[in-house]
Amino acid sequence: MKIFNRWGELVYETSSGKPWNGYYKGVPAAPGLYQYQMDIMGYNGNTYQFKGTVDIVN
Repeated sequence: MKIFNRWGELVYETSSGKPWNGYYKGVPAAPGLYQYQMDIMGYNGNTYQFKGTVDIVN
């Protein structure tokens, strides 16, 4: 999973499935829209890609 800020900067990446804690560079991420991308391998060996947004509010 990768999470990007509004400028396309990568703010979080994991391949272990560990969830994002909402921090970026040691401080809480600024409010706003963030994009995520997940590549998941199914039991059949096919890879599925999911994309969307998450909105951080105060």
